[in-house]
Amino acid sequence: MTDLILILLALAFGWIVGHSTARIRIVPIGATAVDDEAALALEDACCEVWWTSTGTAHEDECARAGWSA
Repeated sequence: MTDLILILLALAFGWIVGHSTARIRIVPIGATAVDDEAALALEDACCEVWWTSTGTAHEDECARAGWSA
C-alpha cells in the first residue's frame, strides 16, 4: 500500500513539474493581419458551404475537400 502511495505521489510530482515547465511556442510564419483575415474569411465560407451541403460540396482549396459524407 505504501508503494502505491509513493508511486502516485511520484506521478503527481512529475505531472506538476512537466506542466509547469511546458511552454507555448509562437512560430512566426510571415503572414500579415490582412492575410490572416483573408484566410479566416475563406475558411468561414468553406465551412458554410460544407455545412449547408451536408458535407458533399467543397471548394478545391478547402481543408475538408478529402472528406466525404
